[in-house]
Amino acid sequence: MDSANQAVWYSFEITTRRWPQTICSVEHPQFNGRRLFFIADVPHLIQSLKSAFCRYDITTPDGRHSSAKHLKALIAHDESRDLKLAPNLKSNDIDSTYSQKIKASSALHVFSNMFGSSIEFMDRTGLLSAEGQKSALDTAWLNKTINRWFDLMSSRSFVQALSKFDVEKYNKSVSFLRSIITLSQTMQFGQGNWKPVQTGVILAINAILELAKEVLSNKLPFLLTSKLTQDCLENLFLTVRLKTATPSICEFWVGSESCANQLQRVF
Repeated sequence: MDSANQAVWYSFEITTRRWPQTICSVEHPQFNGRRLFFIADVPHLIQSLKSAFCRYDITTPDGRHSSAKHLKALIAHDESRDLKLAPNLKSNDIDSTYSQKIKASSALHVFSNMFGSSIEFMDRTGLLSAEGQKSALDTAWLNKTINRWFDLMSSRSFVQALSKFDVEKYNKSVSFLRSIITLSQTMQFGQGNWKPVQTGVILAINAILELAKEVLSNKLPFLLTSKLTQDCLENLFLTVRLKTATPSICEFWVGSESCANQLQRVF
């Protein structure tokens, strides 16, 4: 969602704003009758959502209010206990350091069904402060909702893939993704300033829904949305950047060459 990528989108007249219709594809420059789709990388989006959630309270028009204070309360509750409600969730998952910001795993620890269920349990058993209980269920709902959105947008198995083998399930998935578009259009972070991640979520969902419609209409059985992410490339970037946060061209080449040599030895 940086300015350079958005400049490329605008040069192709790709538009995604708060209310007007989203344009997420153009006529393919090489293949007549086909479309070239533009999509924001979903793992990047969930990282940005986590960063925004840790910084701002999130409100929606239906009165829901989600806050990272519940996340901090859960971490504090688990730190002193051997039996933890959310064992995967650690304090460094909400660190603002660069290495944590670029880890999708940290974002998935935050936006997980385990976190949502743990907050619901703390709410029922009175483990939250009176102030925290007011919006605990809203925070749990938001986390479970974003978790389901990510599962659909990065499916790696046929069970979660977009497919018309089960038309009712497919229609429910499409309806849910469209509801996330509405949520992204109307949710407010902090004082209500529009965030680039909201643009990215809307663009990504529209692109995947249009692409799925095209793919499935051409008699292909299903669409694994994980194939539309750049996980392999990001894993390489992460490995290199953990050695040097902002590598030069030479440092990057040495780091990536080292990764390639390690893979060759493994395989």
